[in-house]
Amino acid sequence: MTQADQPADNTVAVERYTQKAAKTAKPQKARKAIAATGRASLALVRFFSSLTIIAAVILAGIAIGGFVDFSQQVTRPKALASDAKADGIVVLTGAPARIEKGLELLGEGRGQRLLISGVGAQTSDAEVKRRNPAGANLFECCVDTERLAENTVGNAEESAKWIKGKGYASIILVTSDYHMPRSLMAFRQRLPGVTIQSYSVPKVSAMEAQWWLDQGALRLMINEYIKYIGAGIRNRF
Repeated sequence: MTQADQPADNTVAVERYTQKAAKTAKPQKARKAIAATGRASLALVRFFSSLTIIAAVILAGIAIGGFVDFSQQVTRPKALASDAKADGIVVLTGAPARIEKGLELLGEGRGQRLLISGVGAQTSDAEVKRRNPAGANLFECCVDTERLAENTVGNAEESAKWIKGKGYASIILVTSDYHMPRSLMAFRQRLPGVTIQSYSVPKVSAMEAQWWLDQGALRLMINEYIKYIGAGIRNRF
């Protein structure tokens, strides 16, 4: 090989080295880019996971706080004043002792008439009277029944028709303690100009202080609280 050939050989070698280096650099850059993207994605996943956990904790706190407030409404109902009176009395069917208590209030002169809302379609007035012998005499003069309501909203809607039809400005609402918060919500929404006093028939409030240790009572309260939340959401729309 002559000295004249050496520069050309060196140039070729340099070109080959450069090409080889370039080929090696491209995969390395690609791997770095992929690694950077992976780290960014992982950071985003961690960020949104943290937000999800925080949101879940906040929602859980709100739900627990709301349930505690609801429980206090049920277990510590506002007592009906001994001299409380209203134009009418409305009893919602669905649990024992509700009608009995409504008739008792009517007999005490707490209202002019009593509406029993939600009587079964197959249940006659005579049958209702037979089941409540203590107030049988009141059925002849002062008790009305309605059979269209199938739920709490229906109770409120049908009772509102009766209340407006009678021209009443005040009522005493009678239902079970656990059912009262949702019932009051439904009635107040449909009767904004009517004064509503409540009489809660004891159920949960009649139990011992630690009612939550009773599985039946706890299940009842949780189910009713879910319905109460649902009713509150529907009322906003």
